Amino acid sequence: MHSRKHLCPSFITKSCATCALHQFIAQVGFWDTDLRGSNAGRFLMGAGNTLRWTEEPALRAMVSAVVDGVEACRGNGSGGSGGYILAFPPAGFMHSEQGDYGRSWFTQGLIEAGKAGNTKAFSLLRGLYDWFNNRTGNPVCVASVRTCVWVCVGRHGF
Repeated sequence: MHSRKHLCPSFITKSCATCALHQFIAQVGFWDTDLRGSNAGRFLMGAGNTLRWTEEPALRAMVSAVVDGVEACRGNGSGGSGGYILAFPPAGFMHSEQGDYGRSWFTQGLIEAGKAGNTKAFSLLRGLYDWFNNRTGNPVCVASVRTCVWVCVGRHGF
C-alpha cells in the first residue's frame, strides 16, 4: 500500500528541512530513483480519479498528505524559486526521463487531485509552470518547449 512514507522521500530529500517525515520506506529501483516523483504522480492520478466518484476518507487523507508534503518542500533545490515542486533538483531535469516522464505523470496526478477537490494541487501546478515557462529562471528548457507547455497549461486555466 502506498503511503506518504513511500511517496514523499524524493521530494523531501532534495533539501527540504521543513518536512517532519523522518522514516522512509525503501524506494523502488528505477521508478523512485531515476524517475523521481512518478510514483507519487501515479498514486495521485488513481486516488484523485477515484475520489471524484466516491468518497473514501482514508484515501482523501492520503492524497492530502502527499500534496501537503510536496507543498512543504516547494522551491527547494531550485535556487529559491518558490514554484518549483518537482522531486528532483533542476540540475536533474535531463537525467533519464525525469524532466519528461516524471514531470508529466506528476502533473497529471496533481490535476486529478485538484479535480477531486484538493485546491492546493492547482496552485502548486500554477507555480511549477510559472517556473517552467520563465525564460530566465529555467535554464534547462528551450523556448519552443516552453511555448508549447504554456499553451497547454494556459488553455486549462491553471
